[in-house]
Amino acid sequence: MMSIKRFVCSVALGASLAIAGCANTGSGYSGGGVGPSANNFGKQLGSVERSYAYNKDIFLDVAIPVINPGLPMKDGYIDEEALVDENIWPEIRRLESKRFSVNIRDALLKTKSFGAVRVVPGLGSSADLYVIGKINESNTLDTKIGVTVVDATNKEWGEKDFSIEASQGFYRDARNEGKDPNRNLYTQIANWVYELIQKKKAAELENVKLVRDMRYAEMYSPQEFNQYLSQKRGIVKLNALPADTDNMLTRVREYQAQDNAFIDSLQENYDVFQAETEEAYRTYQKEALPIQVKIEQERTDRNVAIGLGILSTIAAVAAGNQETHLGDAIAVAGAVGAIAAIKGALDSNEAIGEFQTVFDEQGQNLDLQVSPQVRKFEDSEVELSGTAAEQYAQWQAHLLEVYRANETPDVKI
Repeated sequence: MMSIKRFVCSVALGASLAIAGCANTGSGYSGGGVGPSANNFGKQLGSVERSYAYNKDIFLDVAIPVINPGLPMKDGYIDEEALVDENIWPEIRRLESKRFSVNIRDALLKTKSFGAVRVVPGLGSSADLYVIGKINESNTLDTKIGVTVVDATNKEWGEKDFSIEASQGFYRDARNEGKDPNRNLYTQIANWVYELIQKKKAAELENVKLVRDMRYAEMYSPQEFNQYLSQKRGIVKLNALPADTDNMLTRVREYQAQDNAFIDSLQENYDVFQAETEEAYRTYQKEALPIQVKIEQERTDRNVAIGLGILSTIAAVAAGNQETHLGDAIAVAGAVGAIAAIKGALDSNEAIGEFQTVFDEQGQNLDLQVSPQVRKFEDSEVELSGTAAEQYAQWQAHLLEVYRANETPDVKI
């Protein structure tokens, strides 16, 4: 008679073979129709890009503040213990925060539904619409970005989390050489923002642009322009408009153009950064992915091993209380098993540490470089230095200084 154990194994084997056999049957045809069609023309050539049909005459300018790298903070400082617990390497995250921002910018530009789309150093830049992001997870295996869209009136359009999981199989296909396994993530974000703006009425978009201009003018001359704006519960509202020929408004627009020109010039720096880090980052993604998969497996094995070690230890202690030869044997075997399991867990910890070192080495010395520059406006020049954010702050301060100096001619710059 077949033993129960053999019977169970036979049933399990038969079931697995049946499942495997069923998995590969059929042609895969979904019944969607055959023959030429305008809807699928070009798809046989690999074209799977979404088509966009923006239906308004008003195009909002979009600012993408360099997205938050998502480093854990504690009392205003980076929480170093949390970095270890969450397997975060700051240099890699800082690199990714800039690269991801540029990728989102490029994905938004493909929709052809916006005016200027710019990566900016921070929230203080002038724009009609802000796409604000934060990296919630990024380890080459899993990438998660939280996004909030806010317009110039401070009205929030929406908030959503996006995620994508990479596959080791991505790198087995020669056609993916040099491609970004996360590219669909940025397209998802762009599609979502596109859908948000499609739902807005033209009058609402026009109001956003007017509020943006008045807020910029108010920054330069609050005594002149604050009468046109009011704020309720954080939302900025437009009360009225100055004449389009208003001399002060015309003058402020010249400064706004200089502001935008500076941000436009920064796009070149971000593009250069993207190009210079492209090969290194692609190599990092490709080589670190299997390491990250191994880390996850090591963690799982470690946790299981620790659990088994604890259970074996408890069993060994319990069995050791029995005053029999069998109890002694169980106690010894249990203790040996516990030691082996816990040692394996500690070995896994060491292996994870070695893997993490690779992340650190490949993430070092990859940051945005902005060369010092001299900019001139209205017979006044200023030398800018430091990071992109620092240079932009210096330029904004210089523009305001020039504006006020021209209001009071006796002031020397």
